[in-house]
Amino acid sequence: MVATALLIVFILLVLGFLLVPLELYINTIKNQYYVQLKGLARASLDGDEDELIQIRLKVFFRNFYFYSHRRSTI
Repeated sequence: MVATALLIVFILLVLGFLLVPLELYINTIKNQYYVQLKGLARASLDGDEDELIQIRLKVFFRNFYFYSHRRSTI
């Protein structure tokens, strides 16, 4: 009984995420690029002085930064 209830909640959660609108924004003039799940999360690509690409992930009013590519120091 509990397993069935958890399975139903999980399926409803997955369906809810599939129905959330996804926004893809690409502006090459202003160098703004991001993907956003309305009201849940936003991932944007930013340039950085020390690193080549900085990925900023904003989830529930909290920012996380990831650096996917390192510049070579030759």
